[in-house]
Amino acid sequence: MSIEAMTACWGSDFPAQAAGISQATVRVVALAVADVVNDAHDNRFFAARRHVARKVGCDPDTVSDVMHHLIEARVVEVVDNRRGKPVEYRWLWK
Repeated sequence: MSIEAMTACWGSDFPAQAAGISQATVRVVALAVADVVNDAHDNRFFAARRHVARKVGCDPDTVSDVMHHLIEARVVEVVDNRRGKPVEYRWLWK
């Protein structure tokens, strides 16, 4: 868990505004992600969309949409995306 990442999700400058997705959904998915960010390993984390969807109670497609938004907003970046494996990301937002 990254307290820094979780705190960032609540910031007034956090990019929670996404087309077609409520700000609340963006924040709750980002908080679920921040819960698995590993500060000790360069802020890397794995985020299987089905796992995150179960955790926050939304559709896996919604998680994908939010993750695409977070990538475009430079909150996270893809580190490794191998077929059949959960995507590895790095949390960037401070």
